[in-house]
Amino acid sequence: MRRRLPELSFALLALAPALARAQTPEGKSELDVRADEVSVDTRLLELELKGNVHADAPPFHLSSDALKLKRTPIGVVVEGDGRLAFCPCLGTPLTIAFSGATVAPPGDLILRSPRLLVFGLPVFWLPVFWLRTSSRVGVLPPDVAWRGADGMYLGGGLHIPWTKGDADHGVDLRAGGYFKGGFAASIDLTTPSSFTRVQLDRLAGSTLGGDQGIIVDARGAVTRGDAARGSSITEELAWDADFLRGTRGLYATTDLETVARPADRLAVETRARTDDFVAGVGLRSTARRGGELGSLDVIGPMMTLGASHGLGDFGATSLTIDGGALRIPGGTTVALARGVMGATTSAHLGALGSTLSVQAAGDVVSDGATHAKDGAAAARWELGVPVGRAFRSGDTNDPWRHRIEPLAFASTLLARGDGGLAAGARGGVSAGGGLATLRGDAFTAGGGFRTALAKWARGEGFEIEASAGATYAKPDGRADAAPDGVFASVRWRAEAQGRYYAVAAEGAHLIAALRGDAWVARARVGETTGLSLKTWVASRVGVDPVTARLLTDPSLEAPVGFLEEGGWTGGARASIPWFKYVTTRGGVDVDFTEQSIIAAVGTLEIRDSCGCFRFRATGAHRMGREGVDVWIGVDVTPEMARR
Repeated sequence: MRRRLPELSFALLALAPALARAQTPEGKSELDVRADEVSVDTRLLELELKGNVHADAPPFHLSSDALKLKRTPIGVVVEGDGRLAFCPCLGTPLTIAFSGATVAPPGDLILRSPRLLVFGLPVFWLPVFWLRTSSRVGVLPPDVAWRGADGMYLGGGLHIPWTKGDADHGVDLRAGGYFKGGFAASIDLTTPSSFTRVQLDRLAGSTLGGDQGIIVDARGAVTRGDAARGSSITEELAWDADFLRGTRGLYATTDLETVARPADRLAVETRARTDDFVAGVGLRSTARRGGELGSLDVIGPMMTLGASHGLGDFGATSLTIDGGALRIPGGTTVALARGVMGATTSAHLGALGSTLSVQAAGDVVSDGATHAKDGAAAARWELGVPVGRAFRSGDTNDPWRHRIEPLAFASTLLARGDGGLAAGARGGVSAGGGLATLRGDAFTAGGGFRTALAKWARGEGFEIEASAGATYAKPDGRADAAPDGVFASVRWRAEAQGRYYAVAAEGAHLIAALRGDAWVARARVGETTGLSLKTWVASRVGVDPVTARLLTDPSLEAPVGFLEEGGWTGGARASIPWFKYVTTRGGVDVDFTEQSIIAAVGTLEIRDSCGCFRFRATGAHRMGREGVDVWIGVDVTPEMARR
């Protein structure tokens, strides 16, 4: 018996219980069908749909002018021509036309005679294609790349959910081959508390970077608390591994930031902590990045004790002490002790505001016969008189506010290092963040002002700070440093931010027979998600690293290399949305002093209006790797995957 039921919105559940929306074990709807006109055959349990037909089984969305649906043991069979989109929004640039389908909840879709359409134009055909959501075991999108001097690379992979129905965590197994001969294989494991990636790369007969390399990036923690039993102690097992072994691994990596890290590191630690104290014991290792596959330059057990304490409304203090025994190259075992201390205070003395920050870090190592030590300490005191005023505006909740603050300051940075740790216990790598590479003293004092005009709630406005004073510098004999002595100095900082712009810059200038500068600037013109240009420039000329760091107020242990090399560097990034769905991005980083390109990248991106689909084609070049790398990526549900 067949019935015709015309209506503007048709819900399958309301008409035929046998063809009702498929249900998950939790009772969630997985298939929803709508059409202008519906015919029901109650004997054959079939539906014939006509006019604006839509069948939704997220993340799959089918549409057609006419379809016929029939229930089977494996799911709902769809007969007729239609189209598949990975998103319910209009304007999706990528769709798949089909001549029939089988919807098998909770996450499978089998298409017959699928044709890939890009903006309605057919570009690819298969006799049959099976799609699955990330909560099910399935094949990953293929890897297609031109890897510079390594040539063409093709690969694929398999996805396995961490637990049944888990769309956010799982195992991705990938493998592929180079047309020149060789392969790359990787495993990515994502759990609720950890991420692990292990990648092996081998290129037979490679004359650039050796034959094989391995990359390991693993981090995570497992925590257990006893709050249910009234205990304030939390137990935790944490690990962090960042390895890039073998010269092939160093050369094959396309990411410049990854290659630029000077050391491979491994840390595994179990610890117990409360709100104010922590105690732990574990294993640590470090090695030069790109070393032999099976070598670890420094390895051994370490113990950690830490404490932090608040000083009411005035500030806070913290102290961390590490100690242990490390095996260094040559088979020698040394004892190592390390300490890091910090304190900040803030107080108001009537109209005056006073802040003081102190930082110190040091390492001591001994093999019983010889001793070595590195250390650095920094302090900054500031006294200001802030005065503020609000102006009337149409927005009474967020008016324009102006603040001006005369200030006086004094700061110092002392660095000592005999290189013992860098040459011995750390296998040539200063794991302390570069203490051993900085030696010298610097002191500066002066006065100035800072002023700001902004709408604080909206984050729009500008702030300027300028000061002048005297700086004493005693560098450790570097050829590019200013001479010892006391010099007049000028410091400045400026920030401005709005919807269509952002500027942040700071710098310092020494006035001497040999002039010196240390400064960095960043700027953005345009919206962050639209048409925009971002630039940055950094410079250290005629100023030693210790003085440069003092004048720019970085953290005590800046990343290795921070202001270490003199000269000028800079870069730019541009984003151009040509059409609603098409955007190009690109940029370049340049060493102006050496007149060389550090890295360059360009990307073409096609995506829909609500983030359900994204296609990217990227080309990049980095320093130390010959040729240009080109790769293609397709993500059919990037936004949905994050939800």
